[in-house]
Parts: sequence; C-alpha cells; structure tokens
Amino acid sequence: MTIDLRKVSRGKVKAGKRVLIYGSEGVGKTTFSAGAGRVRFFDLERGSGEIAVDWRVTPETWPDLLEWIDAMVDGKVDGDFDSLVFDSATKLESMLHRHLVPSGLIEDFGEGNNKGYGRGDTASLNEFRLLLERLERLCSAGKNIIFTAHQQVKKFEDPAGPGWERYELALRPRLAGALKQWVGYTLFAQRETTITKIGGKAKGTSTGLHFVFTRWSAAYDAKARGEIPIPEQLPMSWSEFVLAVDNADARAAEMRK
Repeated sequence: MTIDLRKVSRGKVKAGKRVLIYGSEGVGKTTFSAGAGRVRFFDLERGSGEIAVDWRVTPETWPDLLEWIDAMVDGKVDGDFDSLVFDSATKLESMLHRHLVPSGLIEDFGEGNNKGYGRGDTASLNEFRLLLERLERLCSAGKNIIFTAHQQVKKFEDPAGPGWERYELALRPRLAGALKQWVGYTLFAQRETTITKIGGKAKGTSTGLHFVFTRWSAAYDAKARGEIPIPEQLPMSWSEFVLAVDNADARAAEMRK
C-alpha cells in the first residue's frame, strides 16, 4: 500500500450536525427541527402539517424513502437546503420492520431454520446502517441530519445495585444504540414543571417553558460531542442550540492558540 500524505487533515472537520432529539408527544420536537434553516422533512408521523416548512414528503415504504435519499445524495433533487429531518425515528423503525416482515413484527422475521431469536433485529440493524451510510454522505456535504423520536419509560437493571426507571428512546435496543452512536448530539426534551403541595398532596404544574438537556443523567440519555462542553440545559430552540455549539467551538479555538 502506498501512503498518500495528501489525505492527512488537521483541525475540525466541517460537516453538518447529526442530532437526535427525543421526548414526550407534543413537547416541541418537530418545531425545534423546523427551525434548522431551510429544512426538508420526511414527515413520517404526518405531524408537521401545522408548521410552515418549505418542503415535506411522506414516503409510504422503506424503498420509497431510500429512493428519495439516493436522489438527494446523487444531486437529482435540488440540494439547496440546510437540514434533513426524520420525524420520527420511531415511525422510521416501524416502516423498516414492515419492509422486512409483512406483519411488521420483527420477531416474525425468517422462515424455518432461519427463524430465531434476534435474527430480525440483526436484519433491521444491517438495513439501518445502510441508511446511515447514505446520510453520512449528506452530512459530509454540510447538511444537518436531525432525527426526532418518542420516549418510553423503562427500568434500568443496575448490576451494581438496585435498578431504577428512566426515560429511553422508544426504539428497539440495538437500533437505538446504533442511532445514539452515530449522532453527535442526543438531546432530551422536556417541559419545565413545578411541584406544589395542595392539601398535603403534590401537584405538578407546567410553566410553559420547554428545554433540551445535553448531558447524560440517571433519568435519561443525552450527550454533546465537542472539546468544550455546551450548557447542560438549553431553551428548546435550534438557534439557541447552534449558538451554544458555536460558542463552545470558539472557546476551544481560542484555547488552542
């Protein structure tokens, strides 16, 4: 093998942001994503109808979705956009399962001796990774890739002690793991609530404010890659999120001088 030193690069690679935002229904995940510049929506949930977006499409099947993405990668669709949104990853997984198994139940994957525990999840994960490879090309071209997802409450079994309940992605574990590894930012979205006692009973009241959290907690998954941490809690706004990332990048650049 001949080593080509021209392929060596320095500094931060300029690419689009890879973002996953998840939380309860109606918390504002779609609105957050719609603020990401010139946005193209894969409106799998049909939930962006009340939002004035420039471009939306609802693929009915997994092959239809891949055809749209391939057209974007190959430049057959106008590339004048900033962000590509999948609303939501939860619905995306369901579409993938229906592609692999007519019933949509991934446990039914395979026939005869090829049917067994975990085979469906393996097939689903392999297909999903092919999707991520396509999206990597768009991200390298400067496009932001944003996934929204629903939350679920599951018990975490701690081998070192008692388990506890926490918010997790409403996806099957292996696909959820692959998605969280691929994105650079996992944002947990939540409404701000206050707890007051009335007649000896606790009552939760929403303040009307919505936030995203950027660091892992025992209660939820979150992360933000970068040399300098961004604030742990941010207003749920794409512009606020980008400002926090840009400020952290600027501080890191200053420290390198």
